[in-house]
Amino acid sequence: MLSGSLWDLEDHVKENTTKYINEVVRILKPGGTFLYITYRQPHFIKPIIARDKIWSSLEIQSLQNEGGMFEYFGFVMKKR
Repeated sequence: MLSGSLWDLEDHVKENTTKYINEVVRILKPGGTFLYITYRQPHFIKPIIARDKIWSSLEIQSLQNEGGMFEYFGFVMKKR
């Protein structure tokens, strides 16, 4: 779903990610929880996955172990 530079998301990556999240929103039942894990920084991803009128909550958690090379992030979203 995500490819290319970590720092500069290409337009096709943004479009594909938006379509993917829209499909998750479509099939997720009200009250359902969606967990999205990525190594991309939250300030790049949050604008793409945020849906103010859809998610009742959106939490971001760091998933890095000590000494790890990459920091992963878990986005936990609950549908209204």
